[in-house]
Amino acid sequence: MRAKLVFLVLTAAWTLAACTAPTGPNPALTTPTTTAWPTEVDIHIYAASFKPDSVTIKAGTTVVWTNKSDTLHIVTSDDSSWMSESLDQGQSFKHVFDKPGTYAYHCDIHWFMKGTIIVVP
Repeated sequence: MRAKLVFLVLTAAWTLAACTAPTGPNPALTTPTTTAWPTEVDIHIYAASFKPDSVTIKAGTTVVWTNKSDTLHIVTSDDSSWMSESLDQGQSFKHVFDKPGTYAYHCDIHWFMKGTIIVVP
């Protein structure tokens, strides 16, 4: 008798839950059809590193490197296609990435400082 009562209570609870469940697509399971990409991305130079050291951006995005340290830095692409002037503390350098691809860069003064820009169509 007790098992039958538990079964009836559970069945009623399940039925009630099914009747009151929201209709329509579950927002947690849907994928947005459009993604808003920023038109400008900031990379900060702290002491001896780029933060973040890797970013993924859409073609046409401007990347801005800003020196937050008290040491000079020069941001340079590994293929030497672009390079900043010497950046003192608070100074910035901008570069627009128009073509998809992976772009490695480094600090021309501090060879161990490295970063990557990944550009998607």
